[in-house]
Amino acid sequence: MTVLGPVRVVGRAGGLVEPGGRRAKALVAALALAEGRSVSTTALIDALWDDAPPVGAKAALQTLVSRVRAVAEPGLIESSAAGYRLTAGADDVDLGAASALADAASTAVRGGDPHAAAQLSQEALQLWTGDPGAELDPPLAEELSGRGARLQDELRRVRAQSRIDMGEGVAVISDLESLAAAAPLDDATHLMLFNAYAQCGRRADAMRLFSDHRRHLRDELGTDPANALVAAHTSLLQEGADQPATAASAHGAPPPPQERTDRLVLGLRTPPNELIGRETDLEAIRELVAEVRMTTILGPGGLGKTRLAQEVARRASASTPGVVFVELASIRDAEDLPLAVATALGIRDVTGSRRLGEAFAALPVDLHERIVARLSERPTLLVMDNCEHLVDAAARWIADVLDWTTGLRVLATSRSPLSITAEHVYQLEPLGAAHTDGDDPDEVGPAVRLFIERARAARPGVHIPLETAARLCAALDGLPLAIELAAARTRSMSVEEVERRLGNRFALLTTGSRSAPERHQTLHAVIEWSWNLLGERERTVLRRTSRFPDGFGIDAAGAVAPEVDDVADALDALVGQSLLTVRDDPATGSLRFRMLETVREFGMIAMQDAGEEAEVVDAMRRWAIALADAMQPRMHGAEQLDAFAILALEQDTLVSILRQALADDRADVVGPLFAALAVFWTFRSAHQEVLAFGEPVLAVLRRQDAGSVTGDAPAVAFAIIAVTFLTTDVRTSARAIGALRRVERVHRTEHPRMHALVGLMLAAGRADRSVDLMQSFRTSPDPRVANVGNLLAAQMAENEGDPASAEVAALRANELSVSIGDVWGAAMSAHMLAQLHSQNAESESALHWAGLAATGLEAIGAEADLRQLDWLIALGDIGRGDYASATAVLDRFLADETPSTGFTPIPERESIVWAGLAEIARAQGDSRRGTELYGRALGAFSGGESRRSPWFALVASAALAAAVLDGTTSSEVHGRLARLIRTRTVALGRLLPERFDRPVLGATVLALGSWYLRAEEDDVRVVGAELVALAAGLASRQDIPSLVRRLHEPDANVLLSDVDDTVIAARVARLSANESAARALELLGSRVLAAR
Repeated sequence: MTVLGPVRVVGRAGGLVEPGGRRAKALVAALALAEGRSVSTTALIDALWDDAPPVGAKAALQTLVSRVRAVAEPGLIESSAAGYRLTAGADDVDLGAASALADAASTAVRGGDPHAAAQLSQEALQLWTGDPGAELDPPLAEELSGRGARLQDELRRVRAQSRIDMGEGVAVISDLESLAAAAPLDDATHLMLFNAYAQCGRRADAMRLFSDHRRHLRDELGTDPANALVAAHTSLLQEGADQPATAASAHGAPPPPQERTDRLVLGLRTPPNELIGRETDLEAIRELVAEVRMTTILGPGGLGKTRLAQEVARRASASTPGVVFVELASIRDAEDLPLAVATALGIRDVTGSRRLGEAFAALPVDLHERIVARLSERPTLLVMDNCEHLVDAAARWIADVLDWTTGLRVLATSRSPLSITAEHVYQLEPLGAAHTDGDDPDEVGPAVRLFIERARAARPGVHIPLETAARLCAALDGLPLAIELAAARTRSMSVEEVERRLGNRFALLTTGSRSAPERHQTLHAVIEWSWNLLGERERTVLRRTSRFPDGFGIDAAGAVAPEVDDVADALDALVGQSLLTVRDDPATGSLRFRMLETVREFGMIAMQDAGEEAEVVDAMRRWAIALADAMQPRMHGAEQLDAFAILALEQDTLVSILRQALADDRADVVGPLFAALAVFWTFRSAHQEVLAFGEPVLAVLRRQDAGSVTGDAPAVAFAIIAVTFLTTDVRTSARAIGALRRVERVHRTEHPRMHALVGLMLAAGRADRSVDLMQSFRTSPDPRVANVGNLLAAQMAENEGDPASAEVAALRANELSVSIGDVWGAAMSAHMLAQLHSQNAESESALHWAGLAATGLEAIGAEADLRQLDWLIALGDIGRGDYASATAVLDRFLADETPSTGFTPIPERESIVWAGLAEIARAQGDSRRGTELYGRALGAFSGGESRRSPWFALVASAALAAAVLDGTTSSEVHGRLARLIRTRTVALGRLLPERFDRPVLGATVLALGSWYLRAEEDDVRVVGAELVALAAGLASRQDIPSLVRRLHEPDANVLLSDVDDTVIAARVARLSANESAARALELLGSRVLAAR
């Protein structure tokens, strides 16, 4: 059975199983700790329930015993008058086995057999499978954890001593450093570490260890180190005492450099594990160090700067004669910096005497000269680690030593730049968390790979869902330290549980490596180290700006911290401490400040502790309202792109504030924010955003007293909700129109374009009034109104089958839009013109206007409209025979799995692509492939609501028309399709006769007419011919090649000529679009066709 990790017992089937429930596991652990002795009922109840035993505690204990017995091998727990005990032998419990192996290993090392000792101790240490006691509650958890930790430390000491005895001290330095840190007063552990340092040539580390240990013993106990440690120290001093330092020249010049060929490698640590995800950084830093004299690795705490610098130094030691690593984290006084460098260099404050009593007696005449002399002896890489808390002193010292030496290069690590002339900054970035789809660990990003490696080291059998790990690493900002702390928690948690608990990351990530510096043992300590280096001004700005979820500009920072005189200077200081990052935003030309999520959470906790949260929330709302009000008028003219760029940049922050205002029922905040965002989203075809917020916004704004409304915002919000929901939720649209009517009675919308939109919404349901309004807009003296009026008129004319009038209106809208710098209006009118030419099978003109539309739509970020435009471009390429370009566009269209932000569902997008590819196959002579692809296009519509879409009618008609033209019709397949198209068209014509899209109806009529022309019955063929003739009067869509009228009309004309029915042709030619539609629906519903 096991207790050194998850509690498990041998089950009835022979394998290890976990008892069900924490208390059942606690029972097993309590009995294991007794090492075969009986434990009384009272003692077990105390151990399992502490001070709160349940009523009927003995019965509850018996139930637990029965629960364990039910899953364990028979006879594992024995009961007697003395209580309960385990029948398993000591070696059958991992705790007992580890104890026995520890005794044997200790005996072996004392007996002079280090190889056996190393093997036995390693075997024992492998029995640990997690954190003992992690699954239990106090006090039992502490007892098991303490017993396990003491035994594990003993085994690590035995293993370390055995490796030292074998001459392999370098392999156990990391272990001994953590043991020494955990037992700062233990002479034996410090002696082993001292010997390990000395054995691998790290004399400076050994000397520093002795000095620190002696000072600690004197401070805490008033004693000196043990005789054995003193003797080892004395021996090392006598082996390496320095020669006397030469005096400086009278003019203060440094001693002349004495070139030496031997290598000097000091202060490097043996890497405890693989450095993951930093190969690119290592190479870049190596090149930088080779090119310049001073390089600073810059980044926030926890990013792995020290580990990276250690690896750079380690690799450099293979080719650089001198490599010295100086750790500054423990130095608190700037005056001690030279002493730290001297200690790292092995420069002791001694004279040339060999007498130990004199070894601590005298100070050097000039420590600076001795350091310069040592660094000048050979080309040297000097690494200065953790400079941020001594940044001024470090900058002065490094600048000075670079002036005095020629072969020296310096690599520094810091959270803030040193800002000296020689410095070249290398900004270290977080590890990438991206991972491709699938379960292959080799395909993950470096952050996820680091998490996997460390989690498996903590618990070898841990299950790691890659997507969960990627999300977790991204939430931890890709900080290696945070990732390692999270991985350590998998000793007792699943990966999913760790992710769920990240909401309070500072409470979660508190268990680091015992060998790590104190500032790196918890995530909170990492940020607190930088926080303590800030002034009150910088702390105020960090606290206040932590509420911004997606970065902020200088103006926003000033809005939430008005009492700070120079916010820009405070932000610069925060950037300097790597607590903020800053980048230029090309679209707005402004600076954007961001903080890692970890820093942001720290700042928010500090803000709450300071009692500033309510004040900051109010300040952010005032800033957001001011921004929204400023952007509204700018979105309708020459400043449109600038306004869109600003809103795109601030969108996440504004949405966050909007959500909170909705939750707080703050209509005064909701109105202006949603109005600005809704206009922005509508122009960019992001209608799903309006749909997502529309109903809660409507609910809050309807509760607002109409008499308190002073601006356009509520009316704009109601109008956009009304028009957006019109095609998806008529009831919500109607409620919005009702609210709009109430507001407009009190406050007339002032902005001309928004006033026009409000007027149209208030006229909803009154067709004549809507048409009159639209005509008045077209002739408005305000070009912002006139261009929208003409654009709406073009759409209406196209829908009614009047392409000539639609083109006139669209051209006018485009002209007006260009004249006032309205990029959106110009793009949408160009889109309309491209569509009109495409529907008339005029490919070159369609592509010309599509190109202009694409330029504008890209500029404003209208992604959904751009995707629809891709279809027009592909059809244009097909029409002019450029099948390769068309295929490339359609493949890209098909690969786009982004959920639609407009009103085109994904099934429709897929059907459009398959239809386009079918037409390419047909054009290339593969009609069979064309039929197959049209089958896929129709299969994208699952039925029901999706088949009521105009796209279904268009694609189905194209499929039927293609089969007729290619001679691949099947009476069963295409006969069924023809009946489906006809019944659908007749039903929709009866249900919504006024809203039927005339060009789509024309395409349907053309395809059905061409199909019926092939019938055996003469009366059916005559009806088919008339339907084909009616298509022109409906301005049928010809953007799909199989629906081009001239390909179908000759057969119809021949038939009408053969039956000498010129009356039909003449009558059809005189019909208007509405009359053509009525006649077409009449024919489709006739008994002649219904009988088929």
